[in-house]
Amino acid sequence: MKRFLVFCGLLAVSICAFFAEGSANQKKFIRGNIAEKTAAVKESDGSEAVLLSKAAIQFCMDNKEVLGEDRDLAALCVAGVLSIPTKYIVDAEEKERQWFFDSFYKIYRTYADTTVEIAVLNKISSFEVSNSMFTSLLNDYLKSRIPASEDVALLKTIISTLGKIGNDDSFFVLQNLSSDPSWKEFQSVIEASQVELSVKAMDAILALVRDADAEKCRSILNLVQKNTKSSNAFKATIAENVLARTIYIAESTNSYDAELVTLQLDAYKILVDLNWTRSSETVVRFYEKSKTKYESKEVTEEQFVQVVLGLKNTVPLKAVSLLCEHLSQLNKMMEQNEQSVSENLVFSIIQTLGAIGDKNAFDSLLAVTYYNYSDTVISSARDALARLKW
Repeated sequence: MKRFLVFCGLLAVSICAFFAEGSANQKKFIRGNIAEKTAAVKESDGSEAVLLSKAAIQFCMDNKEVLGEDRDLAALCVAGVLSIPTKYIVDAEEKERQWFFDSFYKIYRTYADTTVEIAVLNKISSFEVSNSMFTSLLNDYLKSRIPASEDVALLKTIISTLGKIGNDDSFFVLQNLSSDPSWKEFQSVIEASQVELSVKAMDAILALVRDADAEKCRSILNLVQKNTKSSNAFKATIAENVLARTIYIAESTNSYDAELVTLQLDAYKILVDLNWTRSSETVVRFYEKSKTKYESKEVTEEQFVQVVLGLKNTVPLKAVSLLCEHLSQLNKMMEQNEQSVSENLVFSIIQTLGAIGDKNAFDSLLAVTYYNYSDTVISSARDALARLKW
C-alpha cells in the first residue's frame, strides 16, 4: 500500500511537470531571435497570448536603450501591444491593469517609431478608460504641434484617442484646434472626437458657452445635436445655456441677424422636443425678446409662431398669462384695424392655450369669438374653450 501511494505521488509530480513545460510558442519565444519572438507572439492566443504579450512588452522595454531604434524590436513591440486581449486588461485587477498602462506609457515615451506609437494609442483607445498620464501627455503634445511638420496619421490617432480617454482640458484643446486654419485638414476627426468627448466634458462646454460668440455657440450646439450617446439632461442643459448666451449677445451687441435667430430657434427646438420645463426663466426671456423682434420685423412670423407653439412644452404654466396678454393685444388691434392682425399668429396662440388647457385662458379665448376673425380662427377658439380643464 505504501509503495502504491509513493507511485501515485510520483505519477502526479510527473504529470504536473509535463503540463508545466512550455508550449511550442513559449519555447520559440525564449530560444528565438527577435523575429522569431515576434512570430511566436502573433501565433499565440488565449491565455498564452497574455503570457507572451507581457513577455514581449517587457523585453522591448528592457532592451530599447541597448538596441535603439531597431526595426525588429519595434515589430516585436507592436505585436506585443496589439496581441494583448482588450478584455483581459479591462477585467484585470487594478495592479495588473496599471502595469499595462505604465508599460504602454513608457513605450510611447521611449519609442520614436510612428507604428509603435499608433499601436499603443489604438490599444489605449480600445479600453475607453481615462488615464491621466496619457491624457495629459496627449493634450500637451497637441498644444505645441504645427500640423504641417508632423505625421498626419499619428496626429489623427492622437485626436481620436482623446475622444476616448480625454478630459475637460482635452475638449478645450480640440476646440482651439477646430478654430485654427492650420488644422483644417483634421476638422472631421477633431469634430468626431469632440462629439464623443462632449458627454464627459459638460463643465468645459458650459465654460466655453459662457464666453462664446455666436459662431462658437453654433459649433457647440452642433456637437450636442450629433451626439447620440448623451442624456436628455445633457442636451437640454447645453441648449438652455446656448439660448441664454445668444440672448445676451443680441442685447449687448444690439444685433439680431438671421444666423443668430436660427441658432436660437435650434437651441429652443431641443428644449421643445425634450419637453424640458426646467428652463422656464430662459424660455420666458426668449419669448419676450422674440415678440419684440417680431413686432420690429427682425423675426419672421413663421419663426415667432415656432416660439409660441413651443411654449406648451417648455413653460406651460407661465405661458398662459403671457399668451392671454398677447391675445388681448391682438383682439384690441383687430377691433381697431383687422388688416394689421395675423390670423396665423392668433391661431398659434389659440392652439397653444388649448393644448395647455388652463381655465385662466377662458376670457381671452372667449373674446376671440366676438371679433371679426375668420370662421377657422373662431372655430379653433371654441375648440380650445372646450378643452379647458375646470
